[in-house]
Amino acid sequence: MKKITKLMLAAASILMLGACEKAYSEKLSSNSNVVNIEEEAKGPIKSAKRELQSVVKSHDIVFNDSKFSIEASYGIDKDVATLWWYTIPNNIQLEVKTKGLSENYDVIVNNVYADVTISSNYERYNGTRQDSMNLSYSDLPQGGFSINDTNAYTQPFLVEGVNQSETVLRIWNGYGKSDTHYLTERDVRAYSDGVVIRIVWTIGVKDKTTGQIFNRTLEDSIYISSSSKSSKSSDAAQEK
Repeated sequence: MKKITKLMLAAASILMLGACEKAYSEKLSSNSNVVNIEEEAKGPIKSAKRELQSVVKSHDIVFNDSKFSIEASYGIDKDVATLWWYTIPNNIQLEVKTKGLSENYDVIVNNVYADVTISSNYERYNGTRQDSMNLSYSDLPQGGFSINDTNAYTQPFLVEGVNQSETVLRIWNGYGKSDTHYLTERDVRAYSDGVVIRIVWTIGVKDKTTGQIFNRTLEDSIYISSSSKSSKSSDAAQEK
């Protein structure tokens, strides 16, 4: 009887794991926001409009006797903004412009750096870089792209899934191992609680009167959890 009970419990556990994995796989389609080429035969293809959840960070710039702001905006798909998925590509829309810029100054974006690192309570995994982007415009004739109160600089940050990151795979599988175990959402979530997105802007400010150019460096950090509210409530209930 005990053997039968154990077998039934084991079977139930396998079914539960399978159901969870299915739920993940249904959610984790890399075809999100992708146009299906088969639809072309039915008429002109129209790209689906992305629903973004945005956060705006304002930075005050004091330059000589003038003061203006740099407003950086970060847009993330709503489905991901409150629940990060590690194993699929994600698209973060970066945007920056000025507010209250004096006519005496020109402002350019010289460089933008962004990375996504895994947040974890375990030292081995915390800070593991999932992806990064570094764009420098120093070679352009004017040293970058102009921005003002009306015209913004925009740039998508296409974040690869963890299985496209050699760094993540080495950390999870261990250094020096010849075989590679590709990760599931469950693998990563077991040792992490979300990601931290860090963005560093290098901004050039030109004084039209003197022709001098000065730089300012601006930094922003955004945290996105990988735990849903329902799972947190469930964990809290189990702890009680």
